[in-house]
Amino acid sequence: MKTASGLLITTPNFEEFLLFKRSHLVSSSGKYSVPGGMRKSNNSLEKLLETALREAQEEIGEIPIGKINPTPFEYVTPNGLHYFTFVLEIDQEVKRDYVPQLDREHDSYVWIKKNI
Repeated sequence: MKTASGLLITTPNFEEFLLFKRSHLVSSSGKYSVPGGMRKSNNSLEKLLETALREAQEEIGEIPIGKINPTPFEYVTPNGLHYFTFVLEIDQEVKRDYVPQLDREHDSYVWIKKNI
């Protein structure tokens, strides 16, 4: 089974969430996503979380302090990739001070506000 995992950063109650725009240097350029990457073997939830955190740190720099839900959302793509998204909830104060340090995979980011 092909797997990947990523990290979605949110404020409490999903009031806001952070997305990153893929740069022209990588596949899916111009699309918004969460930082993450492929997992080659040992698909335990612990290893998938390690992958999500490692990839996020590589792509956006220091990960803000918050609470990670250890149970990810799972999505299976049309080509059979199992993508696991872990959610990191941060306080509004942490969000206010947080500035991602983007690598070459992303060229911008945006906080999206919930409209419900």
